[in-house]
Parts: sequence; structure tokens; C-alpha cells
Amino acid sequence: YPPQERLDLHRVRLAEARDRVYLFIQESQRNGLRTVLINHGKGEHSERPALLKSYVLFWLEEFEQVLAFHSAPANQGGAGVTLALLRKSGDASQKTREFFHERNRAQR
Repeated sequence: YPPQERLDLHRVRLAEARDRVYLFIQESQRNGLRTVLINHGKGEHSERPALLKSYVLFWLEEFEQVLAFHSAPANQGGAGVTLALLRKSGDASQKTREFFHERNRAQR
């Protein structure tokens, strides 16, 4: 799936980053998005490299809206970006069920 939205966490303090990630995931799912990118950087200019990335991965594991996540391909930012696949929203899941129910009824 191509990424539908991006969150940039460069120069964001750790305490604020979790809130931004949480709100971003919530809003993305509410808007029906399925694939999002979180740009946390590699931490090459930080005292502790990849600290923010480690936290972002930990947080994504905690969010029930996140189905899967992985480092983005090189052409989308590589190790400095995480690609997350979101679960369908309740409304989207209901529409899918209705679509397949109607399709199955029509085929009978």
C-alpha cells in the first residue's frame, strides 16, 4: 500500500512525541487511512542515536489500531522512517461486511 500520510518528529521532544504519534494514529484511522509513515530520523546528530526510533516502535506495539509496522523502504526514508499499517476503522469494516454480504446474496 502506498503511504497516505506522514508525521515528522524531527526536533520534537520525547515527551511530546508520544502524544503526536498517538493523535496521528487516531486521526489517520478515523479518516480511513491504512498506511502511514512516521519520520523519526536515525538520530545521527543526537547524543543517543536511534532513541526516538526505539520509543516509536515501542509505542506502535501498544496501539491497538496498528496492525503491523516496519522500517520504510530506502526510497521512502529507510531506517529513519517507520511504515505502519493501520486496522480498518469500525465503519470501514462494517462497509466491507455489508459489501461481501450483498455480493454473496446476489450470487445465490
